Amino acid sequence: MRTLRYVVAGAMALGLAACSDTLDVANTDNPDRSRALARPSDVEALIGSCYQGIHSSNLGGANDDIETQAITMGLESFSNLANFGMGPRALIPRSSIDNSRNNAANVGNYRDFLNLHRAARQAAVGLQAVSAPGFAFFTLAAPATNASAIARAKSMAYFCIGAALGDVAMIYDQGTAVSAANNGTLAPEPLIPFDSLMRYALANLDSAFVYTTPAANSFPLTSSQNWFGSPGLAMTQAQFRGLIQGYKARLFAGVARTPADRAAVNWDSVLNDASGMVANWTTDVNIPMSPSNGWDIVWISQMYASNQNAWHMMWQFVIGMADTSGAYATWLNTANTSKTSFLVQTPDRRFPAGATRAAQQAVGQGPPAVMPTVSGQLVYFRNRSAADWAGDPYANSMYDHERFAAYFNSSRIGPYPVMTLAEMRMLAAEADIRKGLFDAAAALINVSRTNAGLPVLPNGMTALTPVPGGSACVPRVPLLTAAATATTSCGTMLEAMKWEKRMETEFTGPYMWYTDGRGWGDLPINTGLQWPVPYQEIDTRQTSPNPPPYVLSYGGGGPNSAATNTYGLGLP
Repeated sequence: MRTLRYVVAGAMALGLAACSDTLDVANTDNPDRSRALARPSDVEALIGSCYQGIHSSNLGGANDDIETQAITMGLESFSNLANFGMGPRALIPRSSIDNSRNNAANVGNYRDFLNLHRAARQAAVGLQAVSAPGFAFFTLAAPATNASAIARAKSMAYFCIGAALGDVAMIYDQGTAVSAANNGTLAPEPLIPFDSLMRYALANLDSAFVYTTPAANSFPLTSSQNWFGSPGLAMTQAQFRGLIQGYKARLFAGVARTPADRAAVNWDSVLNDASGMVANWTTDVNIPMSPSNGWDIVWISQMYASNQNAWHMMWQFVIGMADTSGAYATWLNTANTSKTSFLVQTPDRRFPAGATRAAQQAVGQGPPAVMPTVSGQLVYFRNRSAADWAGDPYANSMYDHERFAAYFNSSRIGPYPVMTLAEMRMLAAEADIRKGLFDAAAALINVSRTNAGLPVLPNGMTALTPVPGGSACVPRVPLLTAAATATTSCGTMLEAMKWEKRMETEFTGPYMWYTDGRGWGDLPINTGLQWPVPYQEIDTRQTSPNPPPYVLSYGGGGPNSAATNTYGLGLP
């Protein structure tokens, strides 16, 4: 029997009934859904593992995925290797996102689409089970306990549906609104535009929040419940609510394709949700990783491979904004054919200090911790001691990202941040800036800014006030022109917020710099603004009534290309 591969229907083996042969003998080696979910513990395990499916779909599970492409497109990392689409996505001028059959990046283009829908389907199947009349985790002798356990399961299921489909809506032009109501059929569900899908995802996150209300026997989650890592991250009811709000804030802002879209975001909602996350967490959301148990950040293994040679370096164009020596302006005004990497000298303590390369190379990684805190500062970047290697003229630098070296050195076992307080503070600060609440925004930005050794943003700033520091200000913002000349100036509060968000969120969440850069207008001109539904899904749907149209490519100057760049990057 031929089984159609619609991502929204064939997501899980337990959702497919085995074909019966002429003897009508039950195939117990390939159980159907009713047998696989026969026990309440099976249902809880299904729902409890749905977030692992999300994490493995985008940030943690593989390198041949959208995340690895997005980090080079968003200037978060540079590599000129063809592996995983990194080099082609990093090129300036930008090429298109190719969706032709068997294109070079077809595996990665498809992976997130397929697996995020699978994670949503897994949660929907569990939600359908716990919503069935008479379902019980515990005996009827404990109705209150049972009710609260069911509420927690529903909350987690709605959370996973919202988080998974929200990520689909952030990246792809279309996706499917998976729900408990459309389970149990192989009929393909329609694709809907990303903005409609995002509204649906946010509604599911709202439902997740509603079902957190009963507290008895629902929270806290304990380390023995491996819903978030292995061992699982313990989580109180308030923290889980904060996590839901954090996802809402991230998705509200991240879905914007253009600066006009970003300006039109409901910033009141972003401010409320980002503030809710910060209020309920005293630390970043550090999930315990354990590769042998299916929790990993695979990119880290490649980023530090062979001393990062050819796999990763920081874009000089971005980190140059920290330089206070004047070398950045000189470099910008050097012809691309003659550009060479330069020493970044900056008061920003996230960079190694020193007036020579040797002095900077002598700066160690700092305390052997995975994550910095407000009270303990790590150097996030290192001046490379291995041989330099060539890339795009705007990328070539002496610097690699080193913040998570300790995590790599511990075999990628231990806590890793998948959502940071800094991300939420900067979302709230962006909301305040857009609402004209500059003093409130400054207070939020100053938390990480002053920890990095940069001067306080004072009260009384406006949208146009430059950050303090004069010729030694950070960030120092470039402006390229079509005449191949450049100027630099002290950034505004908005640029200070963007600088902090870049520094503090690098590699801490899926698509971070790409989705921010898209909404801020900071992606190089002609960068693709979204991925089309992968051809594998479109081809499969040709067997259904009214198959969706096939999109060959986005970006590269064609449909869905970044039209402008804040800094002039990508001008012909």
